[in-house]
Amino acid sequence: MDKSKNISIINVSKLDEAHRLSAAYLVMEALPAYYRIDGIDELEMATAVAGLIGESGSELEKGYAALCGDEVVGILTFLCSELLPPARLVGAQALFKRLSQDSAKQFRNHLRHYDAGFGIVPDGRIYLSRFAIDQYFRGSGLASQMMELFLSLEDASGVRRDKFSLHVDRQNERAIAFYRKHGFGIHYTGSRYLTMVRTQESRSIIV
Repeated sequence: MDKSKNISIINVSKLDEAHRLSAAYLVMEALPAYYRIDGIDELEMATAVAGLIGESGSELEKGYAALCGDEVVGILTFLCSELLPPARLVGAQALFKRLSQDSAKQFRNHLRHYDAGFGIVPDGRIYLSRFAIDQYFRGSGLASQMMELFLSLEDASGVRRDKFSLHVDRQNERAIAFYRKHGFGIHYTGSRYLTMVRTQESRSIIV
């Protein structure tokens, strides 16, 4: 079966309510240590996250979703690296409002002890905030297709961007290899995540 058939990639702002919920599960998969919390129902968290997709000022405001029928099978979101700290705050506050009172209390307690182990992100880059592909579509070329779309971003004046950054789990060798293939190199080693960066020049150097 050709897994690439009947797949369309659209802006996340175009997703309807059902597709946003489908996308939310992939967002959660991209960063499970943050979203998957004992005592909070997965559907409740997914519904809250779905409301954040396209939310102004959040990490999920801008990006692309890959659709296959009624399911979102790929998600990629991004923002300017300088906006990352306030975007994280906007996202956390929005989740507090969308969760039930008890769940919001559990989530707040979770954040008090949450240490993502993220390293430093250089300013002046486009930061890949969430990226996940449905397990069935891994190895189909969809991840590379979405990554190339990300790497072809242009600014408001139509100039193509050439500086990008991301975080990846230090233990996720497959993901690290994928990012290296697309020109990313290690910039900083955090306690849990690597900070990887890319420029046009690095693509031909880092393999």
